[in-house]
Amino acid sequence: MARDEVNLRQLQVALRELKGASPLESQFDFKKKKGKSSPRSGVLIVGMDSLMTQLARCCKPAPPDAVRGFVTRGRGVSVHREDCASLRRLAERNPERLIEAGWGRGEGSYPVEMAVTAADRRGLLRDIGDALARERINVTAVRTQSKDELAFMRFTFEVANVAQLKRAFALVRDLKGVIRVGRG
Repeated sequence: MARDEVNLRQLQVALRELKGASPLESQFDFKKKKGKSSPRSGVLIVGMDSLMTQLARCCKPAPPDAVRGFVTRGRGVSVHREDCASLRRLAERNPERLIEAGWGRGEGSYPVEMAVTAADRRGLLRDIGDALARERINVTAVRTQSKDELAFMRFTFEVANVAQLKRAFALVRDLKGVIRVGRG
């Protein structure tokens, strides 16, 4: 495959071959994707090697979220959190295109959204930015809105692992005036 892409037909043939394997061989091994998005996503597709994968923008999965893959047309496998509403809709229409997925052990960063509700005050955005910067977290997007003396903020940032994600949430949660912190 010249561009490291797999179409639906090729995937079906490969899965049929796996089904014909002995019970021992059918214990699928997770194999790391060797395509261009492997270092970023760190996603492993059960029983497949060299699949192009991308993390879904709708739910922004990150370790240790439970994930599933959805075979797209021409874009490889889109990886979603298992509780993603978009994945549920896609699965209802095309259940045969769902595929098992999991997280690899490789290095990489994962985009995550954090939603913050806090008492609106001068310097709140700066304080949150400073807390994330101390953890060496790269913030890629921020959306804020103030209403009725409350600030509603949504940060998109990259984390390397679940420990870094937990530290980021704890640091923001401990800031003055923060009411709620959660995944976006």
